[in-house]
Amino acid sequence: MNQELANRLGDEFIRIGKDFKAGNSNMTEDEAIDFMDTVAHIKIGREAVCDEFNINNTKFYDLINLGKIPKGRKQRGFKELCWYRDEIRNAINKLKHKD
Repeated sequence: MNQELANRLGDEFIRIGKDFKAGNSNMTEDEAIDFMDTVAHIKIGREAVCDEFNINNTKFYDLINLGKIPKGRKQRGFKELCWYRDEIRNAINKLKHKD
């Protein structure tokens, strides 16, 4: 990424952050969560995925085996696999919209 683009992007994030802090955002809560997940690419574990998306372990692994949600990733220094919240949210939303 060139420096000019990096500066413009940084300035835009600062502006958006100031708007949020001042309560001047026109985003819904869901849009704000999606934005944050995408920007931050937040890692979560299996238990957090199941809790947040209200699915049990069996359904979770069934969805993985069927290719409906991505497989977990190994993370150096940890035994448990992790997933990115935005990827799981997108996969779950696609499943909901197919019904």
